[in-house]
Amino acid sequence: MDRNRKYLDPIFDLGTSGLMSVNANALDVLHIRKEWGPRVLSGEKGRPVDARPNDGRGKARSSRYRNSSTAHFDWQLTGDKHYLEELYAKQIEECDLLDYINTEGSLWIDRVGVPYVDLQRARLGGVALVRNGTFPGHVASWRFTPPANDQSVAILIPDATATGFKVIACNLETNSVQAAMTGWNIDPGVWEITQGVDTNDDDKADVALTSRTNRFERSSSLEFTFAPRSTTILTLKQKMAGTPYWQRPDLGICRDDVEVDGDDINVRIHSLGSVPSPQSTVVFRDRSGQIVAREEIPAIAAPVDLYPKTADVVLSLPAGINVTGGTVEIDPDHRVEEITRLNNTVKL
Repeated sequence: MDRNRKYLDPIFDLGTSGLMSVNANALDVLHIRKEWGPRVLSGEKGRPVDARPNDGRGKARSSRYRNSSTAHFDWQLTGDKHYLEELYAKQIEECDLLDYINTEGSLWIDRVGVPYVDLQRARLGGVALVRNGTFPGHVASWRFTPPANDQSVAILIPDATATGFKVIACNLETNSVQAAMTGWNIDPGVWEITQGVDTNDDDKADVALTSRTNRFERSSSLEFTFAPRSTTILTLKQKMAGTPYWQRPDLGICRDDVEVDGDDINVRIHSLGSVPSPQSTVVFRDRSGQIVAREEIPAIAAPVDLYPKTADVVLSLPAGINVTGGTVEIDPDHRVEEITRLNNTVKL
């Protein structure tokens, strides 16, 4: 980092406020806990040239809706969850006080102002979406199997980076909860996932320890089971680096790229990566999941000149096939290592 530190000066010049405006977990991504931790905990705010000492006015506070609170960073630096308890209690009180102006008396027609950045940092390891935020900084997102939902499990991610992070997950239900965690701002490769139950509230796994390795990367998911009324500790670390995203092709389609014409399905496939895509395959599956048509996709150049690069393919279906409920899928055998596979399937 020292060699390239000059490129971070626009952030550091803003003092602690600059760190809190970065969507990713700057404390750990930039390895500056020791350097900046005391400044955050002291309550410093503003630029370094006009930083204010503690003078009775309390902790610094940013915009209550779009920026992070110092209390979240105080928790990260100390591990003391009382900072979060006080923070969330104040946010709940504020939402209650502003209930009318945020509902019937709203000043805007497209949004309401509620604090949501701190929750994203805690549950996702960074801010995924915030108004005027140009790049997401979260490492994970969550999907819970019904009847569980997003309120079934309390989640904290104290130290997220692209090559490792920790999850503290407390299942509030009386039954086990199944969850899928999707990776986002992480480096691809083989990861080691350690899981166990914390029995003494020290945020460390004590019992039921298990360990496994999985391929894990942006937009891929890992499945977990959280024991009822227990706190589960997950530790994820990259053990072997994979192919960087910028060295991968990416094929993609959307609903507008698929047109049904009698017994033919016309498909326009886009090359979206920074390297050419190799020859591949596109198929049609009927509603039962059976492949009933297959066609080759030629190699497609990468759009490095910023002009679209596409290939048009026709899938000819056997007579009498009902396309409703079927899917068009690129590379069904997963032979191409792409940036993401989330844009490979369209349901009709």
